[in-house]
Amino acid sequence: MSKIRVVLDSNVILSAALFKKSAPRQALDKALATGQILISPPSLAELEDIFNRSKFDKYLSKSARAEFLNDLIEILLIFILSPFLNISDRCQNIFYTFFPTSKWHVTHNCRLGS
Repeated sequence: MSKIRVVLDSNVILSAALFKKSAPRQALDKALATGQILISPPSLAELEDIFNRSKFDKYLSKSARAEFLNDLIEILLIFILSPFLNISDRCQNIFYTFFPTSKWHVTHNCRLGS
């Protein structure tokens, strides 16, 4: 049986790293246990940028964030994007392009539908 494909928003992954008992961490753990996490090169670049922001030092050291991200990158499936869809939030296009191949899409900051 093949694993389900899952896309996690950058904010979900960051929150999972910062807060071990959070709902985003539970989503990440479930995705890791039951699926294959997909990420695009632009999403990965965004994630690396977010993880390097000093404002998160008060929650988790930069070295701990780097270790978390490096461990995660080793198991992510890098996925080349299809052309952008016509969605009003351009930033979320990165994630919506996965819908045909992913079963779950977990995000903090977008609404699905109209």
